[in-house]
Amino acid sequence: MYGAGERQKKPYNPNSFTAVDSGLAFIIILALFFGLDNGFAAVINAIGPIENLDYYLVSIISTVISQGAIIGVAAIFAKVRHVSLLSGGGFKAEFDWLNILFGVMLILGISFLLTSAHFEFVDDVYRLAYGMSYDEYAELLQERIHGNPGFALLYSLVLVPLLPCVCEEALFRGVIMKGLRNFGDFAAVIMTSVFFCFMHGNFGQIILQFFGGLAITAVVMVTKNYVIGCAMHFANNLFVTLITVFNAVVNEYAPGMELLLGAAQIICGVVFLLVSVVYFAKVYLATYKRKLTGKSEKPCAKDIENPALITNGKNKMPSRENCEFVVRTALPADLYENGANYYFYDGEKIVKINEKNNGRLAKVLLTAGLVISVVLIFVSL
Repeated sequence: MYGAGERQKKPYNPNSFTAVDSGLAFIIILALFFGLDNGFAAVINAIGPIENLDYYLVSIISTVISQGAIIGVAAIFAKVRHVSLLSGGGFKAEFDWLNILFGVMLILGISFLLTSAHFEFVDDVYRLAYGMSYDEYAELLQERIHGNPGFALLYSLVLVPLLPCVCEEALFRGVIMKGLRNFGDFAAVIMTSVFFCFMHGNFGQIILQFFGGLAITAVVMVTKNYVIGCAMHFANNLFVTLITVFNAVVNEYAPGMELLLGAAQIICGVVFLLVSVVYFAKVYLATYKRKLTGKSEKPCAKDIENPALITNGKNKMPSRENCEFVVRTALPADLYENGANYYFYDGEKIVKINEKNNGRLAKVLLTAGLVISVVLIFVSL
């Protein structure tokens, strides 16, 4: 505990989002995506046929705009709610290399095991929607497009892995997941993963995006570390890009090898999945054991150097002088409960801690978001 007179440049932000924030953020990003997609398509049609454009340059511009919209929405919610995207509400943003290693193993294990099912499902979707397989559709598209190879590499190996791992994580694990914790951690993991896969707007990505999102959300929930989610997201996107290129090369130059490589991929996937699941299960059980025994986490150096500055203003509006420094691992248990009157000093002014919110408005917004996302998926076919 620290005295109110001690100076501190940047207090830890204990505030968190609510379920209403989650529902609003999801609906807003769906609306933005719908508007951006249609606006971008109108611009492309006005410029001329796609054969006259650099496909990869167009993809780069589209990705930058869409990912910018995602992190923009997240940043606005953080500003309005006085919440840190990277930390706050018990979360942190730190490079924990051991957890990152096992997190990457987990997401790669899922990708190894589900890639084949993913491509089969994509094939079925394209046959139903367009009357042709995905490979046939890709060949038809390839005949119509062209692009600079440098732009192709920048798009597929840099922007696709890098931008979503920062921007999408900021929204889904930074805002939506934290708000959905109003319904409990387990419900937050499942619901965030559903929203995450539906946000991508097509049936082809549902399998990998749901189970990949499930793994990322669960790991971030267990470790309370935003950076690990970013690392897992980056590894997944890079792997999917590389495996797509690799499979195309193998099918072209070594068609007899796909069965052997598929078997090796399944074996690696099972090993990666088992090892990483056992590791994170132990991490979770250790945390759960501390909760059952009433033991709090031991404060680390960062907790002590950067504690929260909070006050309980039951009787009157608190002032900066009434606040006390409390390490993040020793925050009051009822900090986010309904009716609690805790306040947080954000360095500029006193802000009330956001209360839990699992009322009707949150449920209506979340349900509306799911319905809208499903409708948009069908519209995109």
